[in-house]
Amino acid sequence: MHLTRSLTLGLFTATLLLLGVADVTYGLSLPQITTHDFVSDGSKLHVSGPDPHLTFEPYTSESNGQFLQLNLRIDNLPESLDPVPFELFFSASPSAPHASSNDLVFDPRYRLRIQVPRSQFMQDETWFTVPLPEVRPRSAQFRLDFERCDPCSVTVLSHPKVVLTASNDMLLADVTRVYNGVRRLDKDRLTLPLTGWDLHDMEGDLTGLSSTGLDPFITSPVIDLSTEELGGIVVTLSRALAAASDYLDFQLFYATERHGFRADASTLVRLETDISNQYRFFIPLRFLSEERPNDQIVERIRIDFLPEASNNLWHIKEIMAISKDTLADYEALTPALILVNKQQRAGKRQLLLNVVTKITTDLPFTLFYLILLIGTGAVVWRRFKP
Repeated sequence: MHLTRSLTLGLFTATLLLLGVADVTYGLSLPQITTHDFVSDGSKLHVSGPDPHLTFEPYTSESNGQFLQLNLRIDNLPESLDPVPFELFFSASPSAPHASSNDLVFDPRYRLRIQVPRSQFMQDETWFTVPLPEVRPRSAQFRLDFERCDPCSVTVLSHPKVVLTASNDMLLADVTRVYNGVRRLDKDRLTLPLTGWDLHDMEGDLTGLSSTGLDPFITSPVIDLSTEELGGIVVTLSRALAAASDYLDFQLFYATERHGFRADASTLVRLETDISNQYRFFIPLRFLSEERPNDQIVERIRIDFLPEASNNLWHIKEIMAISKDTLADYEALTPALILVNKQQRAGKRQLLLNVVTKITTDLPFTLFYLILLIGTGAVVWRRFKP
């Protein structure tokens, strides 16, 4: 009995000693990092190119760690750089099936944008903590990118470490954006949340919106939808007041990870007013497939209420993202008048197809074009006939 207790106590003590030795070894060991666009000057790393970043496999003291601890000193920071921005990539895979472990590709769909106060790098205590997504891909490697830091010199004072809980003694970095993969359309459609939308020149919420200015629109929270399957947006809403016009105009914008809201990434539609004051319509994004690369991230969408639609009290009931594969199912909901599309980015082949489609589907345009062609031909023939 006493022997068993002694053995148990001995094993427990030995375990504690091993853990202590491991922590001491971690604290004393030199950082094992791979650099890019840096030149080494002793322990200092000087930025030497347009894409400075560090790649490392952090020391992990606890499984399922949710915080990354970094110990950096940065000298020669630009005066205007406050806070100091970083990007942290946390999903890596070999670039080819037989690539070496050092030849990695970091997935831009899995990264954090973080900010750290400039003052953090001007004091003795240089540790800070970055909160990691609770659910993230398995990856032993991390990559830390330095942004707008051309004259900087970086010193990595300790090897990075992943821990389960954040230390109260360390600064917690401000995470301004989390990219943790993209959502794909589930069963050909995805209902977007009706909370967390930003309002511009409007007041209330999506259950009761009224205009307060000249440019009313609503902007979705971050949705991170893949552009690969997205075909358009279905909006269901109602209004409390009768319209003063026979038409209602709405414009849908989308912003990707590569560009913000802009006119050439939008579709403007016109609806005829309905005595029931109930509306359900589909806004296609026909030229979304021309974005390069094809599989991008739609970060947000924005719906503008143009003058005919702004002077009212609106109740938005549902907003759905629809797959390209099911566009035919929503053809009846597509407004007859689509005033603006993202055509200026089309290539030569697509422009030709657009002209053919216009001629074959728009009868007034086709008749006008034929009359103009015949009339012009007759004038030229009379002018130059023998």
